[in-house]
Amino acid sequence: MITTFRRAATATLAALTLAAGALAVPAAAPASAAEPAAADPTLSITIAELTRIDLGRPRVPVQQPTPVEVGVRFGHAGGGDAAGALTFTAPAGTTFAPGQARLPAQQRLEGRAGWEPVPTGWDLVEGARSADGRSYAYRFPGDAGAIPVGLALKWAPVLVAEGSALGDREIGFSFRSTGVSYAYALDAAAPIKVVDDGPDFGTVTPVTVASTDLVRGRSTDVSFVVANSEPRTGYEVSVRLTAPAGTTFPVDATVETTWRPGSSGDWRPAPQMSLQAVAISDAGRTLVGTRASGPHGGGEQYRYTVPVATPADAADGADLALGYRYRGTSGQGAFQATGTAPVRIVDDASSAPITLTTPDAAGIAAGYELGRPFTFRGTGRPGAPVTIENSKGLRLGTAEVGPGGSWDWTRTLMGSYVWSMVFYQDLGEPRQSEWRLTGFGPAAPAPAPVVPVVVTQPADPRVGYVVGAPYTFTGTSRPRATVEVRNFRGLRLGSVQATAVGTWSWTRTNMGTTVWALRFVADAGLPAEQSAEVRDFGPQTGTVTVTNPTQAELLQGYVPAQPYTFRGTATPLSTITVRNRNGLRLGEAEVTSAGTWSWTRTNMGYTVWYLTFIRDEGRPGSESATVDAFAPRT
Repeated sequence: MITTFRRAATATLAALTLAAGALAVPAAAPASAAEPAAADPTLSITIAELTRIDLGRPRVPVQQPTPVEVGVRFGHAGGGDAAGALTFTAPAGTTFAPGQARLPAQQRLEGRAGWEPVPTGWDLVEGARSADGRSYAYRFPGDAGAIPVGLALKWAPVLVAEGSALGDREIGFSFRSTGVSYAYALDAAAPIKVVDDGPDFGTVTPVTVASTDLVRGRSTDVSFVVANSEPRTGYEVSVRLTAPAGTTFPVDATVETTWRPGSSGDWRPAPQMSLQAVAISDAGRTLVGTRASGPHGGGEQYRYTVPVATPADAADGADLALGYRYRGTSGQGAFQATGTAPVRIVDDASSAPITLTTPDAAGIAAGYELGRPFTFRGTGRPGAPVTIENSKGLRLGTAEVGPGGSWDWTRTLMGSYVWSMVFYQDLGEPRQSEWRLTGFGPAAPAPAPVVPVVVTQPADPRVGYVVGAPYTFTGTSRPRATVEVRNFRGLRLGSVQATAVGTWSWTRTNMGTTVWALRFVADAGLPAEQSAEVRDFGPQTGTVTVTNPTQAELLQGYVPAQPYTFRGTATPLSTITVRNRNGLRLGEAEVTSAGTWSWTRTNMGYTVWYLTFIRDEGRPGSESATVDAFAPRT
């Protein structure tokens, strides 16, 4: 709505007086009678449309300083220099945080989606906070230039709420602006919601604590701990506790406090911090209390201890815990720490019957190790005697339940029986209890590991053996396995047991002249049976052979200027002489008892080699083998 008035230039503009949210029309003062009407210039004053912007209902957590956005929208275009004032009023139970002498503005232009910085003419300056903190009055220069149609402005004063303000509230604001040719006025309120479940803040933090056992039918003390990281004055706290599921706080519960100067060490009494004004509600599930105390040092920890009553029929469950919210203020700022202290619900150990925990059902099914000791374990009443008997009533041993409610007894030799036992607690007394164990037998033997049989001697059957001489075959297999030696017709020639490390050897005392085909079988007839074969193992012929280089290596060539090892076979214990094609002797090698030889040329150079390897040179029956055109690689 736009309302225009015309009056004499010398007229004065009366004060704007508005009801909440209304537009005001200023009263026009009468013109001076001495001025001629024809000469009167006039001044147009426009009372323009101004509305509150709906910015939602922001959540304001208790005691956590929270910016709350308030905005307005101009309904028409106007000129510049619209100085004015804006006053915020906090709802009951809340105050504005001090130190907000200046509030920057943000703008949103018509047709645009986002907010952006605005010229400083709309920033709120010279903020004055009332003594009770309930109001903040600002002025704004209003010299940001022309006001476009639909211009939206917003500011965000920081609000602090107390617990008494929970629920829906409104922050009031009063906007006044007067320009050369127009005026704006709006009294309105922006909604907020004060909540009690905001995130933690400040430098007081929760500390992880060990789990506490809650005994059925008893009241048990449970503690939580918080850490204060900086020195504080004027320390005031409000604590809310939530009992673990299925438990309550006793009607006469008190919360005692201890402290320590660091994260370790002994706890010291702190009666000046114990909670006061303790109130229990929600059928004993919720406890609240407060306390104001003196100065505190940085790095301190505070432990609060409260009794928790556990019914005799309370059910245990996962993730049971005492919940706490620790909130407060100090001269150094507000804080909030929320956390849990884990608990577990257990039976009263003073009346606990005997139980057997080892072996459990899986252990009974698996059985015990033959001929070895076995330790039986269980729980019971602390200090109670435990008597162990077999199924025929023969006493096998005794034990005693320890202070922690557990016991153990070891049978030093289990033998190979299928045991049936009875474990008595308080045998012969009115409170006697028992636990029966049946069908506890020896474990099935573990299957033998599958380890292949390997023949290591002869490494190359083509070398052959010495006619009419003994020969020792060697190899590996499963440790302790029996290795049988058979020919390919199945005739058993002998056997040997492998060593603890899995090696074996078997000697044929006279190899004769046969071309042997042998099978070496470990664990014959068992599921883990393994075997290896030696084929075409005949007598040595005495012929000299060169096995290295192979034909492929001969074609590929050698690496120049590097060592190279020539290998081959010949009559065992004979001598191999190496000569080049000019007859120059280059070296010699001794043939092993297995009929193999090797000779290394330390530097092959770049020669195309023609070599002769001569067995027992100069003796009757001497033989030779050659390597021709062995050239360097290109």
